[in-house]
Amino acid sequence: MATILIVDDAADDRRMLEILLRSYTSANVLSAGNAKDGIALAPKADVIMMDVMMPGMDGIEAFEVLRQSPETKNTPIIFMTAYPQSILDRFSGQALGSIDYLVKPVQKEPLLNRISIHLGVHDARQRLQAQKLSERDQLTLLLAALQQSADGFTVTDRGGKWLM
Repeated sequence: MATILIVDDAADDRRMLEILLRSYTSANVLSAGNAKDGIALAPKADVIMMDVMMPGMDGIEAFEVLRQSPETKNTPIIFMTAYPQSILDRFSGQALGSIDYLVKPVQKEPLLNRISIHLGVHDARQRLQAQKLSERDQLTLLLAALQQSADGFTVTDRGGKWLM
């Protein structure tokens, strides 16, 4: 069973998210009222929902700490903020491609969609790692999936420049 961690200093917001996630997913839900406690619980999580503005250490500072740990460096983090520009202003162009966020107040449908996407990616990454495929075999598998997809894809470099 997947585990979702909610890190938010606003108790009412945390409780609302817990209710939504427990009502509409089968995930185990953990919560923390500050970044320090969230960092401590993060190794248990498959997806982390992180408020940006918190007293003491904010969500972006916590994100940077989590990305330094081998246990949490690949754990998906979805920021929650009433001010999305604050996220865009704090990250460089190359990091923006790996950043996801929801605007507060968080709405049910976007929340459930993002959770589903990130849990799917997390699950796929774990399955690939368990198979211990070489990087070449992983690339071959990815290319086969892209060729079989009915969707279009855009590939950019880390700076956002269109490649393909």
